[in-house]
Amino acid sequence: MIALGSKTLKLYTLVHTWSGLLAGFALFIAFYAGAITMFHDELQQWADPGLRHVGAASVEQAQQLLDDVVTRYPASRGNLTLMLQGEETARSYAWWFETVDGRSSFRNLTAPGAASFDGEHQARTGLPDLIYRLHYTLGLPATFGLYLMGFICVIYGLALISGLIIHLPQLFGDLFSLRIGKNLKRLWQDAHNVIGVLSLPFHLMYAFTGALLCIALLFFAAFNFLVFDGKGEAAMRRVTAFSIPRESANQPATMLPVSALLARADAAVPGLQATRLRLERYGDSSALAIVQGRAPGAFIADVMVFMDAGSGRIVKLRKPGEREPYWAAEGGLTAFHYGQYGGAVLKFVYFGLGLAGSFLFYSGNLLWLESRRKRRQPQQPRHHRVLARFAVGLPLGCVLGIALAAVVTLSLPESLADHVSWEWRAYYAGFFGALLWALARPPIRAAIELLWACAIAMIALPVIDALITGDHLLRSALQRQWPVFGTDLVALLMGLGFAAMARAAQRRARDGEPNSVWALPTKTAITEL
Repeated sequence: MIALGSKTLKLYTLVHTWSGLLAGFALFIAFYAGAITMFHDELQQWADPGLRHVGAASVEQAQQLLDDVVTRYPASRGNLTLMLQGEETARSYAWWFETVDGRSSFRNLTAPGAASFDGEHQARTGLPDLIYRLHYTLGLPATFGLYLMGFICVIYGLALISGLIIHLPQLFGDLFSLRIGKNLKRLWQDAHNVIGVLSLPFHLMYAFTGALLCIALLFFAAFNFLVFDGKGEAAMRRVTAFSIPRESANQPATMLPVSALLARADAAVPGLQATRLRLERYGDSSALAIVQGRAPGAFIADVMVFMDAGSGRIVKLRKPGEREPYWAAEGGLTAFHYGQYGGAVLKFVYFGLGLAGSFLFYSGNLLWLESRRKRRQPQQPRHHRVLARFAVGLPLGCVLGIALAAVVTLSLPESLADHVSWEWRAYYAGFFGALLWALARPPIRAAIELLWACAIAMIALPVIDALITGDHLLRSALQRQWPVFGTDLVALLMGLGFAAMARAAQRRARDGEPNSVWALPTKTAITEL
């Protein structure tokens, strides 16, 4: 048994409490969005009904798409990426950047069908990317949000370490203690402790990899200034360069077809599952082709095969066991953080751990408020009431915002341009609407009302999907459209879960301790809500 002095225990409790409070709101958004992001590609198929019934992939389709893009958009020849239809991409498409009016503009072209290419088709939805961006920027401007998330991961690490030290003496007691009964505070405390202990390795990994992935450049900038006297930037560019520097020869040359490039890559890395083909200076004698994919069975499975696009000569390989130190380290961090070292089972494990992490941060804030309530006075301190409103509005605003964005994704007509902007508007409307509602209402009323709103929005997703596309749960299952079936089923289950939480909040407001921010000011029937 490890004994801690009272002063030491108090210090670590203080660190754990305040680091958890400071980082908890942001971490809820990151974990909730991150859990959904585990099924990024499956969600893309659900969000764009046109991708649900695409025929089998063919190299001819990819070649036809490539020929069409470089003919219609000559600017794409400089740096073009061709996404290949497969497990990770429902339909082949090409993307590139071109300069329009002095600004770099993203363009993409999608092949509408496997048999033929019948014109331009811009991506219908950006819902999966919206959720992924919430994961690492919280919906803030990209650079600021990324760096902020990195510092939050550092604070997150402090909360984990201090929490481990606090619970270390009774670690195994906490692990098997889940007292279910009328004492809701004790139940939430036990659930918080059990989830925290069981998922501790996962959380430590996420704090470490998240901090490095978000603010590694800031660490390098500090080292460059303090250690390398500002001379390390050129070396850093060289070490982290994705491609191979080559100057344009300005001499037209015949390019190998996509089938030949993929065949050369497969010969270099047997069993390679190619996912994309990147082409630089396409049509020039100095053109470079980079086939990216995954090597089955490898921990860091990412593979890059660099070859001359005209001759097919292998220039460089990045594959398991043959990577530069930087790419080995980056690949390991990415594999751990995104669960890329396993299959479908690991995706579900990460999904469950992500949702459990969201509960950990949500329950931590509620427990802090409950443990500090004034038991002998009906009116709780003002700062407790304000924190309670934020503890309700921010997490549930994120949930409601994502659900509304998904509703908009399916509901907008195909003819409407710029679906992505409307999805972001729907998210922010749900997020800030919920936050303002929580700030304007008593905390318990806001909690009940917003939980019901989240439940209704979630349950609406499979209903709207069935009404608009006809793909109800039974039909999706019979047609083996598992991404569509799984998305609708999870949305339905989560909606029922939020409804159960709303009913539990109603019971707490009606029957719980009256002197609390989670009780109604009077014994008014909860049905008035």
